[in-house]
Amino acid sequence: MTGTDDTFKGKRIRSGFNTEHDELLFSAVDIISALAETSRPRSYWIDLKHKFEKEKNELFEKIEQLNLTASDGKRRKTDVLNENTATAIAKRTKSS
Repeated sequence: MTGTDDTFKGKRIRSGFNTEHDELLFSAVDIISALAETSRPRSYWIDLKHKFEKEKNELFEKIEQLNLTASDGKRRKTDVLNENTATAIAKRTKSS
């Protein structure tokens, strides 16, 4: 897996290529940061993820984790989404 960064609405979106599944995956928290009207994207993401789990929503089962580089330069396990899942979650996120 190799990591890359892109920007969306001026926000950094971390991503990584998962060679096992041959797909590009995007940081869920970074997507929320770019789309949601919140100053606490990590909390927003955790609440949304728990809601998906409680509802037994199929999106919950599509969340993966990869090691991505955090803002402090350390690599940490991060919830990531493929393009289709990211798009579906973006539709359920309050747009800014």
